Amino acid sequence: MWLNAGDRNTKYFHRKASQRKEHNSIRRLKDNGGGWHFEEHEIVHILNSHFQDIFSASTLENVEEKGAIWRVGNGSRIHIWEYRWLPYNTCGRVLSERLPNNSCSLVSNLIDHDTHLWDKEIFCSMFLPVEATEILSIPLSWSNMEDKLIWPLEKHNNFSVRSAYHFIHENCMRLLASASTCGISWYKIWCLSVSPKAVWLHSPLGFHPAVNSVDEFYDWLFDRLAKENLEILGWIVVVCWEICFCRNELVFSATHYLPMTLASHAYNFLVEFHSSNPKPNVISVSRIVKWKPPLGSHFKLNVDAARFSVSEWTLGIAIRNSIGQLMLSAAPRISAPPDPTLAEALALRWGLQLATHLGFQEIEVETDCLSLVNIWNDGSNASTLHLIMQDCKNLSHSFQHFQLGHTCRDGNRLAHYIVKDYHNPVSVICFDSFPNSVLSIVQDDVLGSDL
Repeated sequence: MWLNAGDRNTKYFHRKASQRKEHNSIRRLKDNGGGWHFEEHEIVHILNSHFQDIFSASTLENVEEKGAIWRVGNGSRIHIWEYRWLPYNTCGRVLSERLPNNSCSLVSNLIDHDTHLWDKEIFCSMFLPVEATEILSIPLSWSNMEDKLIWPLEKHNNFSVRSAYHFIHENCMRLLASASTCGISWYKIWCLSVSPKAVWLHSPLGFHPAVNSVDEFYDWLFDRLAKENLEILGWIVVVCWEICFCRNELVFSATHYLPMTLASHAYNFLVEFHSSNPKPNVISVSRIVKWKPPLGSHFKLNVDAARFSVSEWTLGIAIRNSIGQLMLSAAPRISAPPDPTLAEALALRWGLQLATHLGFQEIEVETDCLSLVNIWNDGSNASTLHLIMQDCKNLSHSFQHFQLGHTCRDGNRLAHYIVKDYHNPVSVICFDSFPNSVLSIVQDDVLGSDL
């Protein structure tokens, strides 16, 4: 009785069923030509050939050249047309044709090193408009930092053998994979609200009969995975599992099932599964986060960033004293890539620079970007973001007291409002005269604080 009800008593079933005690093994393997092999010596041969091809391929020798990219520092080591240095371009290289009379060869020739900005005057004649926009959106460091070859396939842009292996493997498989199977994520299937045993059947490790029509079925299945919602995908998985079950009943018990009976079983199974596994009712308790004034003689800097266009961001900056009085509000417009965390870092850099120019010595900084605070504390990033964060740390050393912390959106709503309200074509900086809408939020924050 227990084995028959094994699906309802999973622990007991796994413990008692002898076939579940077997070690995991590869029972079949597909070669590069699409043929299946079931013999052990054939499987071993395919595995050996596969790894020999990967580690003896010519791509291994220039994997650094193909996968790595240059992070722009002062630009003195990067050749404009020879190196990969465009971070948001597929190939990473400049595609604009080099004119015969062009004497610029290094990226440093494109930078105004006095202002630490790109020299826009020479861009129009050198690059296509799309590439010029992309280059202008690359933030430059305010310090004279060296260019660095980074590995963009890792989160912190540091090279790892693991990601290099995947890079080589994906390049090899990309030539073999058909358009119908590219980009299919099995994670999406495992997230379906159906029985795990039904999903396991259709995973890459499941049982697949060697029939001629299996490729056509997979083409159809992968197309559905890319287009249908999770509810429809759940129905597809359960129906396929029922088809396999009926096939086994026909082979081993000579029991025939009509298509309507199969569909009815699938429907009842899914309804019963959903009724036995209801989604938990999550009760969300909203916690009101208020702006808190800084301590003593400290000043508080709140920063935020919002995207204005494809390559432009508006930064929100607000500085208040310990009684909640607004000292400065700013909404500079900058060119930056489509990276929210990087834009938040640029807002932090702008805010610290303004606070330095105003002569503030003790400052507390708040942002609603938690990843920015984590990166500040971690400091192991090699990307362009690291350059900006290094500028921020250099600026922080000019204060007698500096503190960076995270707050929720409600605690940062003034900077957020400035970012949204000042969506103007030009940058706006106010020192003593502020819009009434801004002053209204300042007053609300003071009334809601502990002052």
